[in-house]
Amino acid sequence: MTALAVAPAVRAHLLLQADPGTSEALWDHLEHVPGIVRTSGTTGPFDAVAHIAVTDEDELQRVLK
Repeated sequence: MTALAVAPAVRAHLLLQADPGTSEALWDHLEHVPGIVRTSGTTGPFDAVAHIAVTDEDELQRVLK
């Protein structure tokens, strides 16, 4: 028997701002959040973008808490 892979049905991009001096802690935290599949640094008013891919709205809410 083979398992079927379920493709993420919900994708979101979370724009984040970090307090001065806390960027390292932010990156460390984001690495351990289930559902965040990639992070990107930015310039301008936001410091990072967290790319989220989950199977449904309930899972998205758990990632955002």
